[in-house]
Amino acid sequence: MRGTLDALTSPLWKIDYETRNTRTPFTLHRNCLGKAFAVISDRHPTSNPKDFNERVPRPPKCGQLHLILGPMFSGKSTELLRLVERYEVEGNSVLVVKSALDERYGVDSVVTHDGKTRDCVALPSLQRLEEHVSQQDLAQYQVIAIDEAQFFSDLVEFCLEAAEKRGQTVIVAGLSGDFRRLPFGQIPNISALADTVTKLSARCSRCNEPAHFSLRTVVDADTTLVGGSEMYAPACRTCYNALNIHSRE
Repeated sequence: MRGTLDALTSPLWKIDYETRNTRTPFTLHRNCLGKAFAVISDRHPTSNPKDFNERVPRPPKCGQLHLILGPMFSGKSTELLRLVERYEVEGNSVLVVKSALDERYGVDSVVTHDGKTRDCVALPSLQRLEEHVSQQDLAQYQVIAIDEAQFFSDLVEFCLEAAEKRGQTVIVAGLSGDFRRLPFGQIPNISALADTVTKLSARCSRCNEPAHFSLRTVVDADTTLVGGSEMYAPACRTCYNALNIHSRE
């Protein structure tokens, strides 16, 4: 501390002289007004910055987390399978998972509204994946794709484990909100953690304008009521407010 005070109060010529003739921990800079500032450095001024980088080992590379979200009928599953196909073409092994609550088009497959199908593992929770795939086999996948992700209460924990500890790419597809336009499951938390977020829109079933909301057309207060066009319709803001029959409370 004494050296710091001396450096700040000594004449400029004295600081320069002592700096040249001692192993001082200070790096001196002059500004345009001729004043001298003593800047404390954690290394000797003559040391090479590259030496520090070489001494610190680089951590294992993390994977990535990509989120696809939107209302019902916006093509989330279609976009998910498009990315799955792209990664497979590039030579990556891909595991596809979906919530077991979604049985609309089959138990063990992801089916898009335009008829595309992909085999998958249907799970009540992501922790149960180890019942189908061993930890050793799971680590061999470069990409994990998760459809209907809003139904998984352990979504954040699983995605961070995969992307940051196993170095895998995780693709998550889920609803941007429930039928009350409230946050659905852990999708908002994943949005804060994602490398990329792709938000899709549908076409309003009433006016054909871009639709960002899922309108429930039947009277039922259960948030996890799974259904298709017989229960839900995509709606723009105007039509949602005109047709919605459910309270946000």
